[in-house]
Amino acid sequence: MIVKILLILLLTFGTATVSFADQFQINDFKTCEAAVNIIKRKPYLVSYCSQCDQQSIQVWKVKDAVITSDDGENFSVTIIGRRVYESLELFDRGKYREPIKFSFAKAPNPDDLWFAEEIDLAYIYIPLGSRSFDNLAKFIGLKPNIHVNTIKLPMDVST
Repeated sequence: MIVKILLILLLTFGTATVSFADQFQINDFKTCEAAVNIIKRKPYLVSYCSQCDQQSIQVWKVKDAVITSDDGENFSVTIIGRRVYESLELFDRGKYREPIKFSFAKAPNPDDLWFAEEIDLAYIYIPLGSRSFDNLAKFIGLKPNIHVNTIKLPMDVST
């Protein structure tokens, strides 16, 4: 009996923890269209999952953004871009702090810096001010569960 209860608790809370990580990865078409229209006007994005542990902050140069779907009913945004900068420090959930120190993004093969990646709108930040990047999901009217609303880049990071 105790094993059944523990199993139920594990499955319940384990599923809830996993679902926090993917808040707005799958959306309706209109939401994805709004996100893509904004992203296409912004040459740089910041990627950071504030609900995750041991996460770096990355600055991406955007080449394109497209809407994708596996079934024609659920849609995602895919970014085609290049990782340009990455924070030197990894952050745990709720432990984000500025200033952030960055280095140029590195990969064993420089071609690996280019990517096509399906994004979660809750963890993408768009430039809205001087060196200031605001949360994309909030900007388009969604209500993400995040710990960081705005990320300010230091002067030595060129965007």
